[in-house]
Amino acid sequence: MKLSPTEIEQFFDDHLPYKITQLKTHHCYKKYLNEKLSGTPLARKYEICAIEISFVAGRLFMDFLGLGLDKKDKKLVEKRPYKTDDITVIDLGGKWIDVNSLTEEQKNTLAIFYHRGNKGSAHLTWEKREKDGWETLDDGVEIITSLLKTHLYDIVGKPMKEK
Repeated sequence: MKLSPTEIEQFFDDHLPYKITQLKTHHCYKKYLNEKLSGTPLARKYEICAIEISFVAGRLFMDFLGLGLDKKDKKLVEKRPYKTDDITVIDLGGKWIDVNSLTEEQKNTLAIFYHRGNKGSAHLTWEKREKDGWETLDDGVEIITSLLKTHLYDIVGKPMKEK
C-alpha cells in the first residue's frame, strides 16, 4: 500500500509504538505489575489480559514481517502478499523476513506462538494440541522484537519506541 511520508511517520510515532507496547505487555506484567498485584484478585485477571494481548500483537507483527503458518503442517512459512489494506514492513521501508534465515528453534517457537495467537487468542476455537503455546510467549516476543529491529528499524534508521 502506498503511504505518504506523513502517514509513514504516523506509523513510526503512533501505531507501531502502541503495538510494540502490546507485544511486550506480558513481560512488563511479570516484571512490575505482578509484584504490586500479588495476592490480590486482580493478579490473575491482569495476567490473562497481558498474555492474550502479547500473543495477538505478536501474531500481527509476524504477518507484518511476512511470516505465517502453514495450517496443514503447522510450520512457519513466508506469507505474502496481503490484502490491499494491510500495512507491511515493505510499506514502511523495511524488508521481508526470509524464513530460511531463522534457526530451527526460532522457526519452531514462532510457529507455535503464531498458532497459539491465532487459535487461542485471536479466535474463539478449541482443538487438542500437545502444547498450548503459552510457554513460547517470552521467547517469541524476544524473537519478534529482534526481527522488527533488524528488518525495519535498523534499515530505516529509527529507534524502536513504545507508547
